[in-house]
Amino acid sequence: MPGFEVDKNLSKQTTTIKEFNISKPNAYHDKLRKIDETLEKENLELQKKREFKAQYPHVIFEEPFVPERPSRFCKIEEFNLHSEKRGVDRKIFDEDLEQLRLEREKAMEECEKKQKRDRSKRDRRTTQEDCTQKPTKSENTKSKNIKIYREIIVTIAMGFKP
Repeated sequence: MPGFEVDKNLSKQTTTIKEFNISKPNAYHDKLRKIDETLEKENLELQKKREFKAQYPHVIFEEPFVPERPSRFCKIEEFNLHSEKRGVDRKIFDEDLEQLRLEREKAMEECEKKQKRDRSKRDRRTTQEDCTQKPTKSENTKSKNIKIYREIIVTIAMGFKP
């Protein structure tokens, strides 16, 4: 074993046991007494409040209460409600909307008149032109060639799981 030396001159000091009291022996009774005293005080105060004592009827013989008006008066400034402003804005919007609707109707009427004029011009041309005239490119109806593709054969490789 390693050489630890122990000092043999030190004597073991032990702690001495002393009584340990958290509270006084009459603490519980003191607390109860204090609670009783506070309850008695509260009961006495409530009893005093309940007692009726007649007082002089000064209300009957004195003049009634009149509130004092302040020396300065509040000035009421003009104000504009949001609903009034909203009403004006809505009226302007409705007028603009009606104007747009009228413009569209006029444009539609003009467009219809123009279409009628164009139709009548076309009708006049067809009656005047000969039916034997060569057709133009736009009237030429020629089918386009269909492309033919090679066949594709699909085979499933081993280990392939669809």
